[in-house]
Amino acid sequence: MARPNLSYLKHVILAIFGFPTGVVTGMTGMGNSVFLLPLQRWLLGLKGHALSGTTLVIMTFTALSSLLAYIQYGAVHWLLGIVFDIGSILGVVAGTRIAAHSGARLSKLRPFWALLAVAIGTVMLMQGYHVRQVAHLWLAMPIHHPNDLAAGLLSGVLVGLVGRISDLGGVLSVPCLIYFVRLSPIDAQGTALFCVLLASLPTAIIYSTRNAVEPTSSVGMSVGAVFGGLIGSRAACSGMLSPNALLSVYGIVLVAIGLSVVPRKAELQPQHKDT
Repeated sequence: MARPNLSYLKHVILAIFGFPTGVVTGMTGMGNSVFLLPLQRWLLGLKGHALSGTTLVIMTFTALSSLLAYIQYGAVHWLLGIVFDIGSILGVVAGTRIAAHSGARLSKLRPFWALLAVAIGTVMLMQGYHVRQVAHLWLAMPIHHPNDLAAGLLSGVLVGLVGRISDLGGVLSVPCLIYFVRLSPIDAQGTALFCVLLASLPTAIIYSTRNAVEPTSSVGMSVGAVFGGLIGSRAACSGMLSPNALLSVYGIVLVAIGLSVVPRKAELQPQHKDT
């Protein structure tokens, strides 16, 4: 009797790991590359172009599925998203040039960027919980809905620049859209997801045409992440989570990202000193 083919279990396992990354993306509007990159290094040992290409493919499908609920809710500012992405491209170009000339100096600032993520996440978490002491901070000013394309462009430049030189990626997109452009949390998340889709789709296609995508991982994790994105975005848009709760969720995730970076960079410090 022939042995059963258990190769499908690998897809199931990958889908299980992809599911929570999709939930976080759908619920917060955060690009899931910050979770997928270390996850795929640990789970599959992917590196280089295969790691980047596979991550971009999964992120594209997740952003697309998560965006559907925000579109139905009317929480996507299309023109603002395009302008924000244009600004982020300019910021990435500038950041790349800075990194090329000052890479060694910038590496010493990585703990600072990690602490910045923790600080912003803490402010969002405290605002979500109505901590009065934060109410007078500039970052915690009242939220409304302007159509300020100039602020969107400058915010995109800031996110692209900081993301490039700090390895934080686009995790600061939603905070910038909330506190600089003055969008509500739900609108900021929907617009940020549109920006993620605009940024990841063309690059994912390029990687795919160059065979720099690992098919098993991209299919398995995409399935889980797509379902997770649908559930997370529905939870955010259906009213299950209030605007303050959305701020709190994003703040918790941002703090967790910052804390995960701090010890890793601290561990590398002694090695630099020894050499």
